[in-house]
Amino acid sequence: MRRSSISSTTIILLAFFATSPAQGWEVGSTEVGCEIFNHYEGAGETRLGLFEELDGRLNIFISNYNWSIEDKKMYPVRLVLDSNTWSGDAMGHRDTNRTFGLPVSQSFRPAFGKSNSLGIYMGDGVLIDRLSLRGSSAALKMLDACMVKLRKASAVAGALRNRLADIPSDPFQRPEPSVGPHKAKPRSSAASWVSGEDYPIQLMAANVGGKVTIRATVDQTGRISDCIVTGSSGNSVLDEATCAIISRRGRFEPARDEEGRPTKDVFEHSIFWKAPG
Repeated sequence: MRRSSISSTTIILLAFFATSPAQGWEVGSTEVGCEIFNHYEGAGETRLGLFEELDGRLNIFISNYNWSIEDKKMYPVRLVLDSNTWSGDAMGHRDTNRTFGLPVSQSFRPAFGKSNSLGIYMGDGVLIDRLSLRGSSAALKMLDACMVKLRKASAVAGALRNRLADIPSDPFQRPEPSVGPHKAKPRSSAASWVSGEDYPIQLMAANVGGKVTIRATVDQTGRISDCIVTGSSGNSVLDEATCAIISRRGRFEPARDEEGRPTKDVFEHSIFWKAPG
């Protein structure tokens, strides 16, 4: 079993950052979740991360510079925590730091905190790595504290956005009177709805990017009631983040019908994602 240590690799943490005194575990967050992670000595400098989203979803991310992972290929993987086993298909990301990610259930969490080591195997039983989990119980407490802060910050930010939603960015700019129907119009530039700080933390090690195109339904109040991805980036995390953020932040002057009454409309937009740094 290898001893945990902190690598010199720079990790960009966008909202909250702390260093754990427990065996090198660290924690960071973005707008959508928190991650605890550790680095390990040895060939390729393995990095292990457990990412929890605000909606409770959990993902394990493991990376190593030496691995010949193929981009977007699905790998059957088995995770062993003492006597407990989790299996599933992990998606690979081939870049500078070769990574694969695997969703796990909430039952993984307590076993992660109680186990001494994590065994990672291919579906055919080939050992990928075996990592020490010393300090993981303390790391989960760090994760809980991060999630509490994030939920409070998210609630405050959401309340502020809702309180200011009806305030136009420039009340002195009035639209020219129009005759007949017109389409829904964003109250602010759609490009301002997504920034580099929204890049999902669980993808930072993979350094993935791409273009996501969405089609959203704008209701009679000027809010987005539905969103679908019509052009995928090839990464489901980026696709889901795009719809979630645009649905939460998009505000419109509603469309009007022939008689000037508010009506539903369709809004299409593309976001180009790039990893920070």
